Amino acid sequence: MSTRIEDQLRKLIALVLSLPVEEVGPDARLIDDLGAESIDFLDLRFRFEESFGVKISQSEFLTGIASDGTAADFRRRCTVSAIARFLESRLEAAHA
Repeated sequence: MSTRIEDQLRKLIALVLSLPVEEVGPDARLIDDLGAESIDFLDLRFRFEESFGVKISQSEFLTGIASDGTAADFRRRCTVSAIARFLESRLEAAHA
């Protein structure tokens, strides 16, 4: 995985959630560990699209992170590193 993508992602998450970037580690779960709420995910998706130059729908984001596409699975699997992998795959697909 690209360190640049993960570093940029950590900074965006820290900004949106008003946290020190040091608290946004690769295994941090956005909801349970960092306190993200639904409005934060809307803001994050907008910033991801703007920063990385890819369009991401809500359903694409959910199914890209959660293996079964459910909210409970998303909550459990939505870590910084999972989002970074998702964004990296979207960037690769966009440039293919």
